Amino acid sequence: FGKIDDVKWVDLKTVFIVYFRQQKKGRLFSFYESKGGKHRFEFPDEAQIVETSSFNEIDDLLLRTFTKRVAEFV
Repeated sequence: FGKIDDVKWVDLKTVFIVYFRQQKKGRLFSFYESKGGKHRFEFPDEAQIVETSSFNEIDDLLLRTFTKRVAEFV
């Protein structure tokens, strides 16, 4: 996880984007706040949309996405 310093974010009006080095090519996920207390995460590499009220549910997906992205830039 030494590459964690290369993780950046941008907060737009309707979406919060987290990326590794490059905003488009390095996107890790997009975050949208949903109604009803749920959080919506879109992981473009996995073609997955996850709606959850517990951040623990996305741990494996975050790790897999981060590891893949770092490998692409090395």
